[in-house]
Amino acid sequence: MKTLEQKPKRLLLPLCVTACVLLLVFFFAVNTGGIHVSPAALFRGLFIAYDRDVAIILQLRFPRIFMAMVGGAMMSVAGVLMQAVMRNPLADPGIIGVSSGAAFAAVLVSSFLPSLALWTPLFSFAGGLLAFFLVYLLAQKGTTSPIRLILTGIAIPGFDNWTIPANETLVNCDFYNPDGNSCYFEISIRLSETGTEIYHSRLLRPGQHLYDIELLSPVPAGSYDAVIHYSTYAIEDNSPMNGADVPFRLIAE
Repeated sequence: MKTLEQKPKRLLLPLCVTACVLLLVFFFAVNTGGIHVSPAALFRGLFIAYDRDVAIILQLRFPRIFMAMVGGAMMSVAGVLMQAVMRNPLADPGIIGVSSGAAFAAVLVSSFLPSLALWTPLFSFAGGLLAFFLVYLLAQKGTTSPIRLILTGIAIPGFDNWTIPANETLVNCDFYNPDGNSCYFEISIRLSETGTEIYHSRLLRPGQHLYDIELLSPVPAGSYDAVIHYSTYAIEDNSPMNGADVPFRLIAE
């Protein structure tokens, strides 16, 4: 059994390898261009004696290199925080609408305020922040759970009533995965009182509809409380994400 003391030792090798790779990429970026310096010459020019080539690299390349490193680190931390808060290893800004909000703000600025094009990154940030707060407010119900927060950013279709032919298995419907979703749907229907599952679909890609389905068993005439369960799966590798239950009234006649 692994103890807490063993975990840092297990992470030490990946951290060391990552640090070495980052150092190599740093020196590669320093020497990308018309001026090339060795690591020793770079060290001497930075800390011992003035070197014209090193001074040019310091003024022109270092700011871009460090901005790229800091930006990448911030994106990594943001991704880890989002996955931890959502309790989902596949969580990304697209799931709760942050990416869409930022893109929408950028399009608005480009289309209607071209004179502010230089400020597009700032407007994109504001658009993503606004989208996040809207999803957060919509997801609140006493307390905000990660599942509710994620599913607020995914369109879940539903309806109040569904009428089907009694004692038949072939029925008409309109089940679908909305076009803007970033996941697959798997739809199942069960009767609330008995828990009997009467239908289970295949994976539906975004934008796909089901108009005719075959029930697992016929439903006798009557009115039933039922639930549509939506299971969601990542498009990249079909790994399971969160799901949702949508109650409705099933009428067989």
